[in-house]
Amino acid sequence: MALRQLAGIRAGDVQTVAFSGQWVAQLASKLPGIVDPLQTTSSGSHTFAATDILDEYTTARNNADFGSDVRLLLSTDYGNRQLYKGKPLWVTVAMVSTFTSAQDVNTWCAQQFPALSGNLLADSCTARTLDPPR
Repeated sequence: MALRQLAGIRAGDVQTVAFSGQWVAQLASKLPGIVDPLQTTSSGSHTFAATDILDEYTTARNNADFGSDVRLLLSTDYGNRQLYKGKPLWVTVAMVSTFTSAQDVNTWCAQQFPALSGNLLADSCTARTLDPPR
């Protein structure tokens, strides 16, 4: 059920993205079964299921400050079409119109997630470009 919901959200969101090299804040990139020792699911696990990925996206989308800028993509929608163990990742991004550089994104990430720093911040919010698929 959650995978079907993710696919439906992505189908709508991908139509709104130009993939022209713009800077975005990558808020999450996961697939069911992935283990992230720096993040915890709502059930207390480090292993993420499809429902956890959907929860991450929904939480970002419902954020009052930047939720309207949030999109759900697959890692194969842009750039090098990244795969993890042969499968695409579900990627949640914030497409803030004022981003013009990695530094803009990193500053924004630090402001949005002030309780995080270093590797924890980079694992939760990092600069990425949405290049045309290669």
